[in-house]
Amino acid sequence: MPIARATDVEYQSAIVAVEGNPEFDIAIDTAGRKIDVGELVDADYQVGRRLLGGFGFIDEPTMTIDIFRRPSHRST
Repeated sequence: MPIARATDVEYQSAIVAVEGNPEFDIAIDTAGRKIDVGELVDADYQVGRRLLGGFGFIDEPTMTIDIFRRPSHRST
């Protein structure tokens, strides 16, 4: 899913929060700076209990997230 970007602006900032799920392994690759949970609250984001990280960007937000389903175990 692409990160929203403004056009025809001189300056842009962004905050991205990533939440996980116990069924998935998630790997985050970003040059964004890690932000404090308080900054997410200031952005009117309700922090969930599965928060993996919040990241801040200036100008060009770039982030890659790889999601892998964990192997399931069959009950016997």
